[in-house]
Amino acid sequence: MDENSKRFVDLLGQHLEEDGVPRTYGRLLGVLLLNPEPRSLEELAEQLQVSKGSISSNARALEARGIAERVTVPGDRRDFYQLSDDFMQRVFMRHLERQRLLIDRLQVGRESAAEAPPHVRERFDQLTEYLKDSIEMTEELLAVGSRRRVSRS
Repeated sequence: MDENSKRFVDLLGQHLEEDGVPRTYGRLLGVLLLNPEPRSLEELAEQLQVSKGSISSNARALEARGIAERVTVPGDRRDFYQLSDDFMQRVFMRHLERQRLLIDRLQVGRESAAEAPPHVRERFDQLTEYLKDSIEMTEELLAVGSRRRVSRS
């Protein structure tokens, strides 16, 4: 890996770590973004200079979110990983699911604040409206991206 690639991989790891995600998860995502072909766990561990066990657990986490997928290489029994073709759509879809779930949970909070002063209930209402707007905009973004993919095909 050249120096620019190493810098990018480390920056992505740092960025996701700042959001509470393991640094190796972010670094692995960076390597998968850069690699055009599937990579074995051994190759990924060597490239990132971390244990195969750490790569395996983080690769499974990426796979569970639909970002990466495990693939087979003819004649090789090892596990290989690559980015899912639609990984960005999957990331946004998961984001939308989480926002909808948060709205449901805020409703529980809003109901528990029924006897609270109006400004407390207003907090719940404002946050809920913000999330609804965010969902709508994200859905529009997904639709634009979908149209772009179709027009490139």
